[in-house]
Amino acid sequence: MKYLNTILIILIFFLISCKASKEINTDKFFEKWERNSEKISENKSNSKLENAIREIIQNELCGNDEIYAKRFSKLKYFITQEKIKVSMSENLPLNTISLLKEKFVFVDSLFYNRINCKNDFLKPLILTQEYKKKALGKLKYGFGSSSYGKNEDNARVLLDSHYSSKYFTLPYKIENVTFNKSIDSAIVSAVSTYHSYGKLYIKENESWKFRNELWHLVE
Repeated sequence: MKYLNTILIILIFFLISCKASKEINTDKFFEKWERNSEKISENKSNSKLENAIREIIQNELCGNDEIYAKRFSKLKYFITQEKIKVSMSENLPLNTISLLKEKFVFVDSLFYNRINCKNDFLKPLILTQEYKKKALGKLKYGFGSSSYGKNEDNARVLLDSHYSSKYFTLPYKIENVTFNKSIDSAIVSAVSTYHSYGKLYIKENESWKFRNELWHLVE
């Protein structure tokens, strides 16, 4: 009996040590990713268009971060795409049919995401090519899912999958930002797991503000 108790104590100690080691490695992984993302965000531009893109992205993605904090006690980050498709039209009609008929200055040019959420509860991680295979796909330790309630005890960041798919990816993504030529209004096309959105932003008093939804489709 004494021998069995010793074995049990050794086994428990081993399991605790493995858990602690996994936690340490997970923290190191995310902390390195955070540092790499901060370096990308520091590369600011003084161009009017890139500053507008940056501010709109931050309006879209920053600040909505404490909703899952109670369920996922170790939540620290959210993942965002590396590049944003940007278009510019001569004018900016407020429906997609008219927009398709507009004369475009350029279409789907790629701009780097320079997001900076400042002092928000969750910090942004930029999904560069280096991290795509490490983060997306099968749900790994340190990655959680709000839809399926997975990894609530260890998730530092949340992903989502479409219906019963086992491929986990970004729960929210900006597909395109279309500006008018004077860069004082923009339409953001975005998608989440089961929704697609069209949102109008207007520049007022040197600040970009969300005006209203132009469309919201549910799958």
